[in-house]
Amino acid sequence: MSTVHVPRRVAIVAGLVLTALVAARPSAQAPEYDVVIRQGRVLDGMGNPWILADVAISDGHVVRVGRVTGAGRREIDATGRYVSPGWIDMMDQSGGALPVNGLAENKLRMGVTTAIGGEGGTPVPAEGIAEYFATLARQGISINFGTYYSEAQARTAVLGNTARAPNADELTRIQDLMATAMKAGAMGMTTALIYPPSSFASTEELIAVATVAGQYGGIYASHMRDEGRELLTAVDEAITIGERGGLPVEIFHLKAAFQPGWGTLMAKAGAAIDAARARGVDVAADLYVYTAGGTGLEATIPTWAQEGGRAALIQRLADPAIRARLAREIETGLPGWSNMVEAAGGWTGIVLSNAQNPENAKYEGQTIAAIAKTRGVEPAEAAFDLVAQGRGRVMAIFHMMSEP
Repeated sequence: MSTVHVPRRVAIVAGLVLTALVAARPSAQAPEYDVVIRQGRVLDGMGNPWILADVAISDGHVVRVGRVTGAGRREIDATGRYVSPGWIDMMDQSGGALPVNGLAENKLRMGVTTAIGGEGGTPVPAEGIAEYFATLARQGISINFGTYYSEAQARTAVLGNTARAPNADELTRIQDLMATAMKAGAMGMTTALIYPPSSFASTEELIAVATVAGQYGGIYASHMRDEGRELLTAVDEAITIGERGGLPVEIFHLKAAFQPGWGTLMAKAGAAIDAARARGVDVAADLYVYTAGGTGLEATIPTWAQEGGRAALIQRLADPAIRARLAREIETGLPGWSNMVEAAGGWTGIVLSNAQNPENAKYEGQTIAAIAKTRGVEPAEAAFDLVAQGRGRVMAIFHMMSEP
């Protein structure tokens, strides 16, 4: 065996070259990941505001969060940007659209990867839910999707659009429909208690039906009966339904939509929820983070006038005596009715967004107060006219919340 002596200077240079080759190896090798997002402010769900980290993705799964030394086929520099898991839309309205457009780009491009629908019910009756889910799976959709089943949906199937309470036999039939929906994969029971016909259901009726959803592991999720003056009463009702029905409670878009209560009402609502949680009730809420909400302009009209549906409402609005009564009730309030005009601080806080009528489209973007002034009538009369003249559900923006 022979020995070759290498000058020290050459050895040092060779070592540096070797070190450089080792350091460069990841880029020379085949990429280890499909995507690596570098140096982002990662929202990791652990209670931190954010952490500085890389995120590696392979085969559609996040496989590493932290310092990622391997390369990705695609490298994304997220310096100074936030990196978040997919968002969950807890009050989605896509149930009717997904069978037609499963790509759901409007959701995905905003970062929503899971959507929970059903505030107003499923797009199909209880007995059609299993096939509905099977169709979505067969056609393919781009998001994770689940849906609740509405108590009002079951109620209307048995009673029609009426305000009366169900008798014992009818209540059993409503409960049976809830059981059918739950067996088919519904996530629980929803209500939208500001709107008829859901508003016609009593607390006791809701508890009876919620109990069935609870027996199948369901959740009670509610757009509560009032988000304005009687917000605290509505929170208590939601908690009571869950507590007595034996199921968790999810309060949809919690907010204090009541201008006279700004600065005090929201804190009291939060305290009521915290108190229920402290005594063991599984109740939570998703927060509404806007200062205005959008819904139908008919929400300004007391719900008794809406029994029987839109056609019945339009017929009532044609009667001057009924119009006069409704205008008085909007002014004075009505027990058990969520007064959206009062919540918005008056008609100046309500803006027409979709007139559903080409002749009235010129008023879109204007307050109801301004429209009334232009037309030379009282604001309530203007609202009644717009609703009656709409060729569909006339929509409005209600400025009811404050940022603090």
